[in-house]
Amino acid sequence: MFDRKTVFILGAGASWHYGYPTGEDLVKKVIEKADKIKYLFKTAQEERNNFLPNFLERKLPDNSLLNTRIHAWETAQDNCAQLINKLRQVNPPVIDYFLGQSSEDTRELAKFIIAWVILDCQKTYLDLGGNVNRKAKFERSPFSDERDMAKKLNVSLFNDDWGKFILYKIVGDCEKPDQLLENDVTFVTFNYDTSLEQKLRDGLLAIDLFNMNPETIDEFIKSNHHIKDSDNKYIDRFIHLYGKVDDSPNGQYSSTRSIIDNIDRNRSAYGESKRQEEYRKLLNAIYQISTNLRVISEDKHLDKKQIEAATKAIERAEDVYILGYGFDERNSKRIKIDKFLYVSDKDPHKRVFFTNFENKNSINKKASKIFFRDPSKYYPSSSNVMPGNYERSTLDVYSALERDFEL
Repeated sequence: MFDRKTVFILGAGASWHYGYPTGEDLVKKVIEKADKIKYLFKTAQEERNNFLPNFLERKLPDNSLLNTRIHAWETAQDNCAQLINKLRQVNPPVIDYFLGQSSEDTRELAKFIIAWVILDCQKTYLDLGGNVNRKAKFERSPFSDERDMAKKLNVSLFNDDWGKFILYKIVGDCEKPDQLLENDVTFVTFNYDTSLEQKLRDGLLAIDLFNMNPETIDEFIKSNHHIKDSDNKYIDRFIHLYGKVDDSPNGQYSSTRSIIDNIDRNRSAYGESKRQEEYRKLLNAIYQISTNLRVISEDKHLDKKQIEAATKAIERAEDVYILGYGFDERNSKRIKIDKFLYVSDKDPHKRVFFTNFENKNSINKKASKIFFRDPSKYYPSSSNVMPGNYERSTLDVYSALERDFEL
């Protein structure tokens, strides 16, 4: 059980283990998905599909003519083509800052596509039973034998499910279901996916002690009963600073996934009108999810209470685990880790654990600047343990929790 006040700060490297893209891979997947969506819009135009999704229809005047409605598909195609061209020309290492300097229309379309990418990744993880990112190294290899190897790779055999270590800690020492709520742990994430919430929920439901009380499990996932916000309400257990891709109350993506599966399963059986209507439902569902997403630059749209809850949890924390995070300066300042995780004799009991996969010097310097106000402390030091209870792991998130960090 988490008896010490604990916060996990999760970056893209944490979600990578559950099949989600990081940095440049997300840019590539957005380009690929935009190209497919462009073709979908082109087909809809050629078929003179009158079932416009809401995000296209709302831009048209009331009682618009059929030709005007069909032209909306062409405009949507052009927008996809322009987004693809911009991303290829700029080739940004991460998509957030690129979108921050883009028009509102470009951001809206990109977030719609990002939401679809995240949904696809979640479905792929469930279908394969493992992390499809493990194949990427071989699929992109210049050697044909390694590319052939990727086709035979069983991703379910890799150790990626690091959430099991969190689950084990949560249920430890619990003798009654309601003791779950005694865990003093909060998760602050910059990621859009809800893979960890789903992992913990599924794990708890599989344990007899807890599955007879699903309402307690839901309450545990929903809120941390140790911290209240300015309105005297418990803060969220999982704080998604930039929103999340989640279209159902229990986080199983049920409605969108069922639409996708239903269209694929009944493609040949559907009449044209029915198929068009189903795709309209799909596009509407994904667009609605995408409206919850934010990018780094959208300060005015961020949920200030979420930011306040995150900073409050980090300030009071005794143990802070920073997993798969690149220490982006703006993000770090947003949740004030530059203030609350700065080494200080005033709080000698605070412990900080962070991952830096493959020991990148750029990450070492950023982390060192935050913790010690000196970018050279962790650079080029070979030691993974520093004064003031700061510990680094140069392994991936799973291996760091398995081999280096204590929970």
